[in-house]
Amino acid sequence: LYNRNGVKDLGQLSVKISDHSVYLLRVPAQDDRAPFEAYRDLASSALHALELDLPPTGTVFIKPNATVLYPADQRIITHPGFIAGLIEGLGSQGAAPVRITVGDGQSGEHPDRGHTWRACGYTDAIRDRGATLLPLNDTASTLIDVEGGIVFDRYPVYLSLIHISEPTR
Repeated sequence: LYNRNGVKDLGQLSVKISDHSVYLLRVPAQDDRAPFEAYRDLASSALHALELDLPPTGTVFIKPNATVLYPADQRIITHPGFIAGLIEGLGSQGAAPVRITVGDGQSGEHPDRGHTWRACGYTDAIRDRGATLLPLNDTASTLIDVEGGIVFDRYPVYLSLIHISEPTR
């Protein structure tokens, strides 16, 4: 049961999320590349099947692993079609696009190498759905202690993300 883009049709499936579980959704791949719509449909249909308990207000932040802005088909970054599907799926769960911010940063944009938010497809995918793009390069960060951390005992977190996560007063 797959739709026109090869994404499994989840139909009436409904899944309640557990804080202590990891969920995988596998779909067959026809090729080593897929169109934007296939990624979008995958993310959107997966979110439609989940029973999310999103707060009624505040920002929903998506971090797409866009640390080096390579073209999406090189599969180094999360495909912008998948991000588009997340935005649409979160919208169906009650998070209006105006509440959704997509951001990341590390290596920054390098237009001379074609590494830009626009070239990799994020700018248009996010803007066309009414969400906000937040490039985090050259943004202040602070070290946060990781209690019981195995790989890191402290980890840098962008201050703008800390402000987004603070409860609305």
